[in-house]
Amino acid sequence: MGEWKQMQTQRSFKFAFDSISSHSYSYHPRIRAPKTLLPKNLSLKRMSTSSKFVPAVARARLAQLATQLPLTGSIRLERVALHQALTNYKYPVLSLPSEITSEIFVQFLPSYPERTSFGGPSSPALLLQVYRQWHDVALATPELWSTFKLQMGWRDTPAKSARRQCLLVEWLERSKNCLLSVELACSTIELPVVAAALFDALVRHSERWQDMTLSLPYQHLHRIAGSFPMIRDLDLDVSWAWGSDGTQVSPLRNFALQTPNLRKLGLKPEPNFNTFKGILPWSQITVFSGYLEEHDAAHVLRSAGALGECSLTVMAGDRRHRTKNVSPIPPRHNLKSLALHSTKDRLRLAKALAKALPALEIFDVSESLLGYGNPVGTLSAMCPPGYTGRLKLRDARKAAEVYKKAYPNVEELLVEPWVEPSYGCCACCDISDDEY
Repeated sequence: MGEWKQMQTQRSFKFAFDSISSHSYSYHPRIRAPKTLLPKNLSLKRMSTSSKFVPAVARARLAQLATQLPLTGSIRLERVALHQALTNYKYPVLSLPSEITSEIFVQFLPSYPERTSFGGPSSPALLLQVYRQWHDVALATPELWSTFKLQMGWRDTPAKSARRQCLLVEWLERSKNCLLSVELACSTIELPVVAAALFDALVRHSERWQDMTLSLPYQHLHRIAGSFPMIRDLDLDVSWAWGSDGTQVSPLRNFALQTPNLRKLGLKPEPNFNTFKGILPWSQITVFSGYLEEHDAAHVLRSAGALGECSLTVMAGDRRHRTKNVSPIPPRHNLKSLALHSTKDRLRLAKALAKALPALEIFDVSESLLGYGNPVGTLSAMCPPGYTGRLKLRDARKAAEVYKKAYPNVEELLVEPWVEPSYGCCACCDISDDEY
């Protein structure tokens, strides 16, 4: 009797192996495989390791068997054999060396400046849930945990904030000695304790900062003071810098940033620009973007001699500075790309840039910044009529033909006409500079 059962098992294995290459049907969810387990024998081992065994075809055969009624003994044996073969099958991707698997995981990361999140489809935390070996390889790959983004807002509950704080500490520990690329946004003052703990945890690894995007309340700006020897890209967005009486807070005292390798800088400082004016290495900055007052924008253009790319949004600023002339800016021979945006007349800055852009290749400017009287004449003082680069005029009231006539040799001329807004969000939208 025992020999007969063994023969029946062998035949079932052979039949399953021979038939999985020609069937594909849908799976019936109400019919489940029997819990009967067959002993592992040589035939089963050969079926799961043979080069002819295709797991997808085996699953299709199982789906077909699940729809066959009545459930005879031979069908039961075949289904169990296929289940055992799929269980014992060694997928090639799981047999790769750990070093190759680790490199594949690193390629899973998004390209800079994109960063992963603590959760979601782009998070490396998903690799910890697939396979035990992948779990160990992922934890042993510090590059996976060296780039991430975290945003906290006023809607976050204390429990959620505490959980994110724990995740931040875990990821920083897993990254070991890798350079960090982090985006941390905590623009609310409703969670001062949590915000302080987040930035304190991040500053403890300041020697590994490389590419940082930080959005923080002005009240916590002092927490990122210190030495950052490896940082090359810093983007600061400082908020909540206005007092209850509508005045700007005073600049921080004894605030220092030591950034010897900083090359790319972004600033959206609502507080007094004097906080940053004397502590940043302007002479070595090559890429800059920011929201600044007219005099502060001129200071950046005047101090950053190595600047090659610059994007400025010029704001109204302090009323005390609006009657002062802007000192001329010396020629910037390294400046190749310049964008100047403003919704108001900033003629003083435009005049200060006369003859200061000899090497400019890309110029993106709002017509309002050139003055409403003679914008073409102001532009000609900045870019001579022989300019051959790319020119873009935003919110232009002058016709495109006027600029085409003034600059016939440009590589590309783009003129966006001014569109009158249909409504304002509030009464202050229509306030002029003099009434500000």
